[in-house]
Amino acid sequence: MKKKIILFVSLLLTTLLISVALWIYQDLNTIVVKDLSPDKNSLILYIKDGKTNILFDVGDNERELMIALEKNNLALKDIDYILISHKHPDHVCALLSIKPELIDKKTKIIIDKNVYNEIIQEYGDDIKKFNIIQTTKNTDITKNIIYTKSMESRAIFEKPHWKVNESFLLIKKSNKLNIITGCAHPKIYTMGEEAKRITQLNKIEKFAGGLGGFAKKEARYINENNIEIYPTHCTHFENNKINKIKQFPIIIK
Repeated sequence: MKKKIILFVSLLLTTLLISVALWIYQDLNTIVVKDLSPDKNSLILYIKDGKTNILFDVGDNERELMIALEKNNLALKDIDYILISHKHPDHVCALLSIKPELIDKKTKIIIDKNVYNEIIQEYGDDIKKFNIIQTTKNTDITKNIIYTKSMESRAIFEKPHWKVNESFLLIKKSNKLNIITGCAHPKIYTMGEEAKRITQLNKIEKFAGGLGGFAKKEARYINENNIEIYPTHCTHFENNKINKIKQFPIIIK
C-alpha cells in the first residue's frame, strides 16, 4: 500500500512539473503587442516577447509615457529596448525630455542612423544625452523581432522638400509575418513587400500600428492579401472598406 501511495505521489508531482514546464514554455513563446497610447495624437506600443520588454515609440511627452506605463503595471526600469520609428514629435519627444538616470543602464535605445540624424536636425542635441545604438541595417532585437533599416518617404505634392525616414518592426513566428509600424509613411504596400524580401516569408498575417491613409491602393493590398489590421494613431480609411479590422492587444503564438 505504501509503495502505491509513493508511486501515485510521484506520478502526480511529475504531471504537475510537466504542466508547469509547458505553461512556462508557452508563456515565453507568446508575443504580446499592446497599444499604450493615451490618445490618437501620439503612439506608444509595448511588446513583450518572452522575458523581453520593448517600447516601440514613446509618445510626445514624458508625463503621458509614465502614466501609460503605470496603468499597465510597468516602469521604465522594466524596459529592455526602446525603439524609435521616425522623427515626428508624437513618436519621439517623450524620450527627449526624460532624464537619462530614469532609464535603466541595461536598457538599449536603438535608432536607425538616418532617423537619428533627422531627430538632431529637428530638435537639436538633446538625444545625445543617451548612449544611442545607431543602426544602418536590419537589426535582430530578439530571435522573433527585427527592427528594420529605415525607408525614405517623400510627399512632394504636399510640401516641396518634405521627407521622412521611417523604421518598422517585423515579427516572424511560426512562418508567419507580422508588421508593426509607427505611421507607415513609406506606404504599407511598399513596407509589406520589403518585409517579405527581408524575411523570405510570403504571407503577411497582421499589419498593426499607425497605418497612415488607406486610399484605394492600400485598401486593395490589404484585402487581396487577406491581412488583418490593428489600426491606431494616424490611420485614416478614406471611405475604403477594409475586410479584417481588429483591436489590440495582439497575441502572436
